[in-house]
Formats: sequence, structure tokens, C-alpha cells
Amino acid sequence: MQFYANTLQQTAIISVILPEPRSSDQVSLTATEWPYMILLHGLGMNQSDIIRKTSIERYATATQMAIILPSLGRSCYLDSPSFPAWQFLTTELMPRVTATFKLSTNLADCFIAGISMGGYGALRWGLIEPKRFRGIGVISGAVNYFNW
Repeated sequence: MQFYANTLQQTAIISVILPEPRSSDQVSLTATEWPYMILLHGLGMNQSDIIRKTSIERYATATQMAIILPSLGRSCYLDSPSFPAWQFLTTELMPRVTATFKLSTNLADCFIAGISMGGYGALRWGLIEPKRFRGIGVISGAVNYFNW
């Protein structure tokens, strides 16, 4: 999915993995509100690395969970004067994605996770907005960001 992001003032690239439905009543996306996980990539990666180098699509089907994979470069998921990544992530990303895909709005169905730099972003977002996510996943998280 590509769209013009107002906060970034440029095109945003996001991959969305929807699980293969297990039953015939889930075949129509309009009939299902998918639980979801936002999965943030690490430094030197983008969302396609996660898709190409892991079994994330298989896991999405096994858990019946949609996976949202934004690509925000080497931003550390923080705002800078020329690239407000944090503002995009926390204010524009999910309204755009939920307007396009039928995702659950139930807290019990929403998760955030990240790898390395993305682990820092996930932990930060999850702790700043604890009522937004049921769980936070940090994989090899760069959580001591300011001592890099």
C-alpha cells in the first residue's frame, strides 16, 4: 500500500498481510474484523525484509492476525524536523490502514512489536499509550537508544 502521508509530506509505503481465512464465514473481508499487530522494522531494514526473510505470512494465518508493516527508514521512530516519523506512526498510520482494511478496534485484538530499532519504537509507543495495545513485543530491542 502506498499513499501520500500528510505528516511526512511524501509517499508512505506500508505492507499489510491479511491471514488466509480458516472458515468459509471469514472469506469476505467485510465480514471479519481482523485482530492485528503493527510490526516495526529495525535499522537498515524495511518492511519487505521482514516479509522476505521470515515466515510472517504463515504466522499471520496461524494466528488469524493481520500484520501491519510500515517502512520508516532509519528514523528510530522519532520525529526530526524533516521527517516526523513518530507523528505519522501515532496519528496517521492506523486511521489510513483501518479505512482500507477491516481491522478490529477492540483493545484485546491490538498488538505492537518491533525488531531492534523497531523494538525501541514499539516499546515507546506501547508505554506512552498503554490503553491502545494489549501487548508489546520487543525482539532484540535497541531500548537504550540515547546511548548508541
